[in-house]
Amino acid sequence: MPFVDLGTTAEQVVATAALVVGLAVAWLAVEAASTRLRGRLSDLAVETLETVAFTVLVGATATALVVVWDAAGEIANQLAIIAEDELLGVRIVVSVLVLSTAYGLTRVVRRIVDRSRVAELSTDHRRQVIYHVVQVTLYAIGMLLVLAVWRVNLRDLLIGAGVLGVVIGLAARETLGAVVAGFVLLFARPFTVGDWVVIADREGTVENITIVNTRLQTLDGEEVIVPNDRVASQEVVNRSREGRLRETVEVGVDYETDVREAIEVAERAMFETDGILKTPAPQVIVERFDDSAVVLELQFWIADPSAGRLYRARTNVVEAVKEAYVGAGIDIPFPQRTLSPRDGVTLAEGVRPRPTPDGGPGDDDR
Repeated sequence: MPFVDLGTTAEQVVATAALVVGLAVAWLAVEAASTRLRGRLSDLAVETLETVAFTVLVGATATALVVVWDAAGEIANQLAIIAEDELLGVRIVVSVLVLSTAYGLTRVVRRIVDRSRVAELSTDHRRQVIYHVVQVTLYAIGMLLVLAVWRVNLRDLLIGAGVLGVVIGLAARETLGAVVAGFVLLFARPFTVGDWVVIADREGTVENITIVNTRLQTLDGEEVIVPNDRVASQEVVNRSREGRLRETVEVGVDYETDVREAIEVAERAMFETDGILKTPAPQVIVERFDDSAVVLELQFWIADPSAGRLYRARTNVVEAVKEAYVGAGIDIPFPQRTLSPRDGVTLAEGVRPRPTPDGGPGDDDR
């Protein structure tokens, strides 16, 4: 006779759903309690309490499901069969032990990885990837051992898994591609969290790297999430990798200026500017002849490159060189044109532009 009288299958389904929801709510409550206890107890104690609570909740839910579906008699029959077949009982016990061991090892690995202070594990991305690789490996070994205990034909299983893998691969090829690219980024390490990078047409600081995507903080304060498969297929420029970065600023000097003197004044001004590396020393080269000036290129280096440091350094260099040129009497010309009349045409003296209705210059008065 059933412990609970649930006359219809619909009622049993509703009761089952209620039990599952109750299990989820109870587990969330356990997680919330664990968060509060982490500051008072050790991580090992909290994890032990979580495991015990989870075991109790699952056991209570399983017992309730047995009652709801009136499966006590069937379970008793199965236990009787197991008791008669010693080999079957041994297989079940070994399977449970293997899977429990795999689960316990994954928890230990997770704790070790989370506590690691090694440089190679310093980002969330690397910790996640390493943990998931070890987790999948342990569970795969555990499942193979369980299948071996039950003497399952692995050839047929692998054929079925191959077909299933093809179906899943076609359905989620973009996501799988991003995950694979995440593993590639782990080993290639083109950048890390905090680096200033340019990925395709996006420039910013790397905020986080997950298995699926990379998050950038742009110079405008925007957050950009770039899928890892796109990162792996695009050109990546890392401005922070070498620990220093060279920047250039152009300045024009008058054609009547002594270019050598202008170069020396600019180099001395940059050398004394804050935020500029002394080694390699700043230098100036002649870039080109422009319409109204000889264009010089100011080259200087900054340490620990970031967008903020670069912009501050550029501002300091421009201010320092301009002030030095003013002090040395070196002109920075503005664009101007020289008018040369054609043969037979003369320019009258004292010609002034005629004002136009909008106040601008007009035709010359003749």
